[in-house]
Amino acid sequence: MKVGRRVSVVCFLCASLLIGCAHMQVQQRKNELERLLNPLIGKSKEEVVMAIGIPTNTRYLGDLEVYQYFQSYGTRGNVWISPSEYVTTGGARTWESYDKINIYIKEGLMVKWDGYIQR
Repeated sequence: MKVGRRVSVVCFLCASLLIGCAHMQVQQRKNELERLLNPLIGKSKEEVVMAIGIPTNTRYLGDLEVYQYFQSYGTRGNVWISPSEYVTTGGARTWESYDKINIYIKEGLMVKWDGYIQR
């Protein structure tokens, strides 16, 4: 096996591990949010705010009041290289790691929640 091919295989395996780690982090955070938020369904909006804090933003969607929560965990990044026999290419990218949660209130009670988790 040529050196360039070996390096490519190693880079691929490392990238696979990193992707797996990010997926595990997202799943772990989703489980945490489910344990925190599911018991609040049917509770008053005051109880919701007492349990998870003041929302980052509030908006209205028809007869729903939507509390939006945003938590940033900073910027992450990675670097990649793709060596071959003749040319080696590379690059880098960064992204923000965050949780964005929406709590839906109808007639003063929490009726559901959804969210987006970016790692």
